[in-house]
Amino acid sequence: MLEEPTTLASVAFRVADTLRDEYGIDFVPVLADIGVDLSKRTRPGARVIRSRQAEIWRRAEELTGDPGIGIVVGRHSEPRDYYVLGHSWLASSTLKDAFERVIRYREVISNNVQNSALVREGELYRIKSSYPDVERMPIMTGMEAGVAGLLKLCRVSAGRDVLPVRADLIFPANRNPDGFQNLLKCPIRYGCDYNALWFRAEDLEAPLPGALPEMLDAADRIARDYIATFDHSQLATQVRTLLIRMLPAGKVDQETIASKLYRSASTLQRQLGAEGTSYRDILAETRESLAKQYLADPGYAPSDVAFMLGFADQSNFGRAFKRWTGMSPGEFQKVA
Repeated sequence: MLEEPTTLASVAFRVADTLRDEYGIDFVPVLADIGVDLSKRTRPGARVIRSRQAEIWRRAEELTGDPGIGIVVGRHSEPRDYYVLGHSWLASSTLKDAFERVIRYREVISNNVQNSALVREGELYRIKSSYPDVERMPIMTGMEAGVAGLLKLCRVSAGRDVLPVRADLIFPANRNPDGFQNLLKCPIRYGCDYNALWFRAEDLEAPLPGALPEMLDAADRIARDYIATFDHSQLATQVRTLLIRMLPAGKVDQETIASKLYRSASTLQRQLGAEGTSYRDILAETRESLAKQYLADPGYAPSDVAFMLGFADQSNFGRAFKRWTGMSPGEFQKVA
């Protein structure tokens, strides 16, 4: 049985700060009563289990009488609330790059099971999240805070409001329609099976003034290492660990990985699906991450990297790398 999902403890303390600043309510004793270790405030990356986070949101709404408390908290959020992902966001070259990092390392914020993707549709980008396991999906008020916090991050990085042109939301229409309309300022469809926001491509692809690309590889490594420290029980992490160890020795297939984990390939795929991912997705993410690390070392030629990542030939690797980054391996090496 999977362990109870967890969320960054900074979310709990952001709730407390918001209730103090906006409502004049001292929420710290409530956190202690719920069982939140108050020393976690000074421990970056500390976490709170899902059941306590649910109680935090319930008590916050009860004390304030505000059904839109999630949006208020999200509007008060700061990049530091997202631990290493906040640094990655601020260092990203475009909002598209920032969104992709949040999706790739979303477990840093919360390891609730969800499927997320950023896809271009004509002149728009759609960021969509769905939740295949109801028992492990985020708390609804927390999701509201997440939507508001995402827009706050966009504004911090771009120096202006970056708003969606359309939204599909899980939330029922009678939950807080005025709050969402004031937040998103676009047509909204409620009661969906997923959350999705559509943004103009020109907004997400515009260069950001604070970009620090030299920081991103280090932030990515910290995010991966951090996820491994608390997510060790999840099957997806075990698969990533095996791939990192076995890929340099040659081609690795799903059957081989499954046998190492004492499962059939079909069982592996079914269990990964319950965690909101797939073997193919984990393989692609791991290959992309390793490829960037190897190519940053001038001692590795693209042909060497292709072999170490289990590609049949260099041309297949080149096409995959171009799909991941928009550059050929050779072009990436020149700027790495």
